[in-house]
Amino acid sequence: MSSNLTCGRCGSVRLRRSRARTRFEMAIRALTPIHFHICRDCGKRGWHAGATRVPLTEAVRRHAESHSTNPAEHLRRRRVWAIAILACLLGLSLGVGLHSCDTKPAPPSTMEQLD
Repeated sequence: MSSNLTCGRCGSVRLRRSRARTRFEMAIRALTPIHFHICRDCGKRGWHAGATRVPLTEAVRRHAESHSTNPAEHLRRRRVWAIAILACLLGLSLGVGLHSCDTKPAPPSTMEQLD
């Protein structure tokens, strides 16, 4: 860690990176340059703003270019989605069909049990 970071509780410079623990922290970590850290001396967790790996605008531009300039890839993705949806619908219809064919004998009524 950078030596200019200090713990907010004890003032120690012995900090280490800490993983994002909650979904909220994961979203913050994915969308911002914030890094989480923990103090090795007192255990307090905190955060600091770090440098981004790739600027967000650059990542968005790369994503747009990869999807807009390759129509064959776009068509392939549409086909994969269509096959996946059809497979799910087929599985669902087979499951419903098999469930309706399930003919278990009805349990005997209480009057039949007394006889």
